[in-house]
Amino acid sequence: MDPVETWTPGKVAAWLRGLDESLQDYPFENWELPGKYLLQLCPHSLEALTVWPLGHQELILDGVEQLRALSSGLQTENLQSLTEGLLEGTHAFQSLVQGRLGDYAEAPADVLSAAVELVREARALLFWLNRYLFSHINDFSACQEIGELCSELGQALQEDWPAAEKESTVLRICGQVARICHTILSCCPEELLEQRAVLEQVQLDDPLGLEIQTTNNCQHFVSQVGSQVSTESRLQILPGDEIVQINEQVVVGWPRKNVVRELLREPARVSLVLKKIPVPESPPKVHASNRLCFGCVLMGGHHGHFLTSPCPPQCPI
Repeated sequence: MDPVETWTPGKVAAWLRGLDESLQDYPFENWELPGKYLLQLCPHSLEALTVWPLGHQELILDGVEQLRALSSGLQTENLQSLTEGLLEGTHAFQSLVQGRLGDYAEAPADVLSAAVELVREARALLFWLNRYLFSHINDFSACQEIGELCSELGQALQEDWPAAEKESTVLRICGQVARICHTILSCCPEELLEQRAVLEQVQLDDPLGLEIQTTNNCQHFVSQVGSQVSTESRLQILPGDEIVQINEQVVVGWPRKNVVRELLREPARVSLVLKKIPVPESPPKVHASNRLCFGCVLMGGHHGHFLTSPCPPQCPI
């Protein structure tokens, strides 16, 4: 994938056209917008380009933000940075909510905004842990509890509970998220914590054999590779890989139907650029003697117990 800063106006226009059907009336080709200026778009510059509806601005700016995040994330993201980011966000949120939740359903605006940011950080970590190295070679499935805890947090903030009960529930949830983060950081070998993602080009001989899972913010992950796909492609395309480009078209931020349409445009031979976490020949693993039971971690305390010891009867796992 070429750096976005080097995109030609034609490539920028093609990417903008794929963002949403509601944007098709804009003369993207006439904007003559090169890649370096695409990354600088803001509400003011979009208004100057006659994009006035806030919904249309949001579609474009969300897509641009994903392009920025893709570029910066390749340099900075790994399991350690994402886990530490969620842990720091959780601690900050705990400090913010103490004494701020009154006896009414609507939480203060800054608390709600911080909760949205906390969920974003949690989702970024969960997407990382869905990669093959963590979902198949190592078992991090218990960490999916973070997603359920975020749902509980959102529900608790909307409940019409007494302030003390609401604050206690929110702090309990934050404590559980923090304990999972501590467990990841203390139990993972350094190689797993520091491994970064890369962009890799692969060939796909049968796009109908590719199953895709699309997130709410239009990230597209491989969920399964069918048996009709050649062995060579199956070895290169793994569950959890993120689809970034199809042939010459970048599809970051595109809706699922447009990604599928692009996949089937030339089905005889498809070239994909995937964001993936490399799997070495001898991948690092979390040894059982260094792993903690996440169920016991969730019940309380910072450390739980090692998997080499038996769980108590009340362990939920």
